[in-house]
Amino acid sequence: MLFPPITGSPPWQPHVITNGHFGLTELPLRPMPELDSYVQDVVRPEVERVFHTPSAQTKAATEAAREEATASTVQAAAVRSLVADGEVVRLTQPAAMIATENNLRRLLTAVWDTLGDDIQKMLITAEYFGDQVPASFDHSGPVLGLFAACERLTRDRLFVPSDAALGGEYRRVTFGEAAETLRRLPHWRSGKVKTLRGWASRRPGAEIDALGQCGKAMLSVNKWRIAAAHSVLVDKATWDKTHIIVLDRQRGLLVQLCAALPDI
Repeated sequence: MLFPPITGSPPWQPHVITNGHFGLTELPLRPMPELDSYVQDVVRPEVERVFHTPSAQTKAATEAAREEATASTVQAAAVRSLVADGEVVRLTQPAAMIATENNLRRLLTAVWDTLGDDIQKMLITAEYFGDQVPASFDHSGPVLGLFAACERLTRDRLFVPSDAALGGEYRRVTFGEAAETLRRLPHWRSGKVKTLRGWASRRPGAEIDALGQCGKAMLSVNKWRIAAAHSVLVDKATWDKTHIIVLDRQRGLLVQLCAALPDI
């Protein structure tokens, strides 16, 4: 049963009326701008609780979460291997790694020196091996390396610093989870995303609307990341597309994230 709220009543909470045998669940109507987060956070869980069955959306979300968790595990392993192999090249062919670093420094002049050492290392090794792998071979490692760098940037500049305010909600956020959170950030009206927006809005230089656009861009390419983590051979064309999307000097995802989340 949906009903308009009574002025002065508790804000937008479900109300259960029962005589011990039968019950009604009242759900207050919401203003349209806030409807998206309200349905996700309040209405759908209440309907599932009453009828004891997950909705199609919940089943899809559960499967997506399972794929995301697998992708995150594979990505972490791939990046560890990539960076370890990069250290071998650095010792045996130092000039090659220096040349790759210099290329990236020129490409990302505006943001390179603001990036953490770990992020720079991920980018250098992904760039080196992505261009060294023969066209017919698998490029999943370098692709995952670029996405890992973006994930690490959001964690270093947003999710970890906000940890105290959020009580550990985003402590181990993955690329896909970060993407969905950033997409929701400008308009979500409840729960932990609203709390995160409040924290981010007080961070000097943070641009909430721009973060929302970054989240949409991350979601649009997450399918490549998940495919790369699920034993799908990633060809050179996908590496080239990922390279442009992440590392373009003006519109690349990394540059956009740096602009929306400046290092302070």
